[in-house]
Amino acid sequence: MLKSLRPLLLLFIGLGFSFFANAQNDPKADMNINNPYVCEGQSIRFFNRSKLYDSIVWHMGNGDTSKAEKFDYLYTNPKNGLEEYTVMLIAYGNNTADTAIKKVTVQAHATAFFKDSIIATWVQFFHESKNYIGLSWDFGDKQTSLSDNPKISHLYASGGTYNVVLIANTDYQCNDTFSKTIVLVDSSQSGSVGDKNPYKMEIYPNPIIDFSIFAFNNNAEKALKISISDATGRVLFYQHKRYVAGTHRINLGELIGENQTGFYIISIADEKSTYILKSIKN
Repeated sequence: MLKSLRPLLLLFIGLGFSFFANAQNDPKADMNINNPYVCEGQSIRFFNRSKLYDSIVWHMGNGDTSKAEKFDYLYTNPKNGLEEYTVMLIAYGNNTADTAIKKVTVQAHATAFFKDSIIATWVQFFHESKNYIGLSWDFGDKQTSLSDNPKISHLYASGGTYNVVLIANTDYQCNDTFSKTIVLVDSSQSGSVGDKNPYKMEIYPNPIIDFSIFAFNNNAEKALKISISDATGRVLFYQHKRYVAGTHRINLGELIGENQTGFYIISIADEKSTYILKSIKN
């Protein structure tokens, strides 16, 4: 009986060795990626590391394919600012195939941007940033904020030149930075002239009384923002228009009111700077 089965056993053993030998020659798909996390516009380098193959095909996860051994590839327009792609490398050989899979993530660059509106020493910032996960503000006076509110207000304690910096942060350092210089010139000091008081701002009588006048001189027609506010930031007067050349006057007594006392700030803002005049009504 055993003798009769011997040829069959030898056949099975031979087939097993043949199968094992063939399996040893099957392709082994493998790949290397230089950076699986990139910003939009940054290419990724793909390397074939497969073994025992006759041919390969890359599937890039967006419908594109390639048969190259190594290449640089650029993903564009990630959906919603962040998109993950499944990359497949298929290695063919020995009448079979093997697949290696890896994922790459592409993030859109953030855009940092803000506009500002200045009333006296109060500055309102309106950010219009995009594709960010967080914002970082530096107001240039050693004060910072992480607020991402569309509008943020900041009070400067005194005149000065302040470089305001906004950074829009992302997951993979696809950040963006926007900055603008805010110039607040304190024209309140007695005898302020020239660059400190180009509009010859003055209050008379000063300190403020019920019939005090604020006057300024515009040497050429231009657009100006005139504001008058109290110490809390409450705006009593605001006007943005083109002023003709010459002297202009505003009745402070009427604006402030007969029974109102306190600290007041008057400002004139042109395209480059904001000039501040401070006074008090007892």
